[in-house]
Amino acid sequence: MPVMFDLLREEHGLVEESLDKFLMVGDNLETDILFGNNCGIDSLLVLTGNTNEEKAKSLALHREVNEGKPTLYAPYFGYES
Repeated sequence: MPVMFDLLREEHGLVEESLDKFLMVGDNLETDILFGNNCGIDSLLVLTGNTNEEKAKSLALHREVNEGKPTLYAPYFGYES
């Protein structure tokens, strides 16, 4: 498990929490999503930034976990007003 994730869990008093309680949200397959994969947690790829829907379809669906493969996809993260 990456040291950064360990530090974050310690800092927020979450060391005892099960990994299935965490979700990495991001728009970059090579950084955000790969971080989640390397930490053993689920990841949500948001299609509003670095990775758009077209890029996700062409790349993410054919990737392996060690390359940054998201657990979930969403067109955006938040709510519409």
